[in-house]
Amino acid sequence: MTKSVLFLTTLCALLLSVAVEGSDVDSCQTTCFLDKEPRCEARLEQSNVVESSGIYQIDESLVELKCNFSSHNNNVKVSWLYRPKYAESWEHVRCTQTEQRNNCDLDREPSFSSLSLCRLRVTGLVQEGFYKCRGEMSDGVSRRVERFESDEGDIRVVGIESIHTKPLIILNHGLPAMMELRVCANPQPEIFWLSGDDALKSGESRGRFAVSAVHHWYQPRLNGTSEPKRLHSYCYVSRLLVSAAQLADEKIRAVVRSDGDTRTVAFDVRVIGAQIRNAASAFFGMLTTLAVVLVHLFSTTV
Repeated sequence: MTKSVLFLTTLCALLLSVAVEGSDVDSCQTTCFLDKEPRCEARLEQSNVVESSGIYQIDESLVELKCNFSSHNNNVKVSWLYRPKYAESWEHVRCTQTEQRNNCDLDREPSFSSLSLCRLRVTGLVQEGFYKCRGEMSDGVSRRVERFESDEGDIRVVGIESIHTKPLIILNHGLPAMMELRVCANPQPEIFWLSGDDALKSGESRGRFAVSAVHHWYQPRLNGTSEPKRLHSYCYVSRLLVSAAQLADEKIRAVVRSDGDTRTVAFDVRVIGAQIRNAASAFFGMLTTLAVVLVHLFSTTV
């Protein structure tokens, strides 16, 4: 055998023994069946979903989930599923970044490896829930699909997501008033209302002020109706009731605290009617004084 022939033979053997990736995986597939020989077989080799369970801080965390399936004669399609904490149905995960690696080994028999990575940046409280990966295999002949799933991972998201208040609050001097604060946070936040040196929390009342209990708030739908059928909401509302608004109420603030995250909320409050009331009071006071003087003069003359 010449050296050139030997070289070509060795090169062909090496090419047949390397892994084939990407679109070339399709060329490795062979005819197989789910219910008879030769069978399409698959199993979950590795997963870090359960190990990824834990508490993640909103806007500061990145979850990296990984599943690896091995199969014979056919490739496995991998997807990621998520179930909200207070729901029963599963839905597909919108990974921030997805990486799929499929390859087949031609050295022995068609043997496939399907690796899927799901990187999830934690940006919302609704991402809290249960996660798992699912591998699906079809023989391409029948409509049957065989599924292989990992165990569930429990992802908990904590922190303050958002704080909502009116851009401008108008109070009428001397009249009853109400101020409202909406907070989306997990766990349920503690909300304190501050007026001068006084701090009132949920359910407390003092002087002119009373604070309502903190309760769930459901965001309205696009058509304006509320969503009472939702199983859970991470948003809460607190209200401050004022028996008679005063100018000092323009400096009212609030403090929100949840899982170590504390934020101070400043309001743009305008108390109107104080100057008019003061002017009217002064005018009526002057009239009263004038009436007293006239009465006194009249009685002296008589």
